[in-house]
Amino acid sequence: MRAAQAKLDHLGIAVRSLDHALKFYQDQLGLSVSVRETVAHEKVNVAMLPVGEPRIELLEPAEADSVIGRFLEKRGEGLH
Repeated sequence: MRAAQAKLDHLGIAVRSLDHALKFYQDQLGLSVSVRETVAHEKVNVAMLPVGEPRIELLEPAEADSVIGRFLEKRGEGLH
C-alpha cells in the first residue's frame, strides 16, 4: 500500500501592504499576479502569484479586525 502524497497548493504570507509586497515580488522576483481580489467575508485582500506549484498567496487585512489583521499585530509579516 502506498502512502498518499501530500500536495502543497499555496504558501500564505501575511503582509501589511499588498501594493508594497507586490512591488517586491514583481520587480525583484519577476513574478506576475494571476488573481487579485477582496474576500469580503474574511476581511482580506488577496493576490496570488504562481511560481509553478505551489502558488504564493499574499494576504493583506482589509480591516484591522480580521484574522490577518490580528495575526500581523501578534506576529508581524510572514508565513500564515
